[in-house]
This record gives sequence, C-alpha cells and structure tokens, in this order.
Amino acid sequence: MNQLFWRAEVGMQRLSRLPLRLERRRVSEDCKDPCKRQRFRGVPTEEVKAHGKATIWKYITIAASIPVLCQFFYLTFMANLHPEREEFVAWPHLRLRARAFPWGDGNHSFFHNKYYNALPDGYEEDD
Repeated sequence: MNQLFWRAEVGMQRLSRLPLRLERRRVSEDCKDPCKRQRFRGVPTEEVKAHGKATIWKYITIAASIPVLCQFFYLTFMANLHPEREEFVAWPHLRLRARAFPWGDGNHSFFHNKYYNALPDGYEEDD
C-alpha cells in the first residue's frame, strides 16, 4: 500500500511529498551522514535574535568601558600623586601614649611613615 507522507523541511520554504518508504530511507541515510542532514537546516530565528542582542551588548560594553578606563588612567598616572600633608596641630586628645609600643623606641607606630605620621611632638621631617 503506497501511503503518502507530508513532511515540512526545517529551514526550507516548501513541503516535500514523498512515499513513506522513501521517507524512511531518507531518514536512515541522514542518520548515516550527520553532515548531510545539517546542510539542509536553516538558522533558527531565535538564535539569530540572540546573536544580535549579544552583539549590541558587546558594543555597549566597549563604549561604556573606554571612558571608565580613561578616567582610571588619569586618576592613576596624571592626578596629584603626592597630596600635601596636613599641618601639625598639637591637639590634647590625639596621639596619647598610655604605654609605649612593644617595638622600636615605643613611640613610632608599627607602619610608621616619617612624612605623614606625626609623633606627639610633631613631624620628624620638615617640608
């Protein structure tokens, strides 16, 4: 009995009308050679839309990152690298030493900087 089978090809605009036995043979041939089956497939529209959205976001990211990188470059290399230190004022509630530090002479903090960290009587180095 020769039955007809209607089949819509993926990615093609026409319907193929083949006898069922030929359709089975065609499917089995496609399974033997997977590349042959791939050749007739079109690109799904959802993947094309997703690729378009990814491309848009790629360009937005690049466009937004360039000004940010320029600003970081300026702040890192071009801005004032050595800010002026504050003038020493001997406030009575600051730099109190109840007991000496357990290292060195007991008056310098552990990470002491002679230029920026003041001792109770003033800076060690002048400007």
